[in-house]
Amino acid sequence: MKTILLSVVALFATISTLSAQKIKGTVANADGSAAGFATVMLYNTADSALVKGAITDDNGQYEFEQIPSGHYFINVQLLGSGNGAAPVFDYNGGDKIIEKVTLRENTEELTQVTVVARRPLVEVRADKTVLNVEGNLNSQGQNALELLRKAPGVVVDNNDNITLKGKNAV
Repeated sequence: MKTILLSVVALFATISTLSAQKIKGTVANADGSAAGFATVMLYNTADSALVKGAITDDNGQYEFEQIPSGHYFINVQLLGSGNGAAPVFDYNGGDKIIEKVTLRENTEELTQVTVVARRPLVEVRADKTVLNVEGNLNSQGQNALELLRKAPGVVVDNNDNITLKGKNAV
């Protein structure tokens, strides 16, 4: 009975120790507001290997659990806002609160923007299906019958008879 009681106490002590091992911190935008949904990455200083990743909550807070002792650094990224980093720190277990990471403002100015659009290969309309072949590299040097063989929903048999989704009269 004493052995079981001692085992249960040791188990609870281990669980409480593991649950207390957290690295916490907050991330703020350049204007000081909370940076929600930023990507926070914990790296090992020795080999720059990614140890764990987290996403900040609405208040810009993040948390890493069950991290082994060691030397670490943190990088933070937020699409549209910029990047930030926390200095290298030692972690020896227990709770560790990292100083607030403030994201640098990302101000890249484009000199020129080019928008390129292509029609989809197949357009399904209410009354017809259109196969756009003008921009398709596979269509060069082929006749209409060869292109129809590649079209979805079209079957061309050995006698060059065309069937469209089960309809013979095409």
